[in-house]
Amino acid sequence: MTRKRSSCCGFTLTELAVVLMIVALLIGGMLVPLSAQNDIRNVNETQKTLNDIRDALSVMQPPTAGCRAPPLRPATASKSP
Repeated sequence: MTRKRSSCCGFTLTELAVVLMIVALLIGGMLVPLSAQNDIRNVNETQKTLNDIRDALSVMQPPTAGCRAPPLRPATASKSP
């Protein structure tokens, strides 16, 4: 008994290659928006961290932080005899 191979079974290599290319294009198209979302999230996290640092520093300021210090006297040159 010999088996005869029918032509209707399975997919050809060309069909599989086309499907893989389409899937690769769809996945590649989804990666760009995901990357942009990650960038936006990183910027927001950094902004929040900077705001927290600013708030912490404003609490630690001494009460005279807004006052100006008196001007320094210029150094006088000593004359050598």
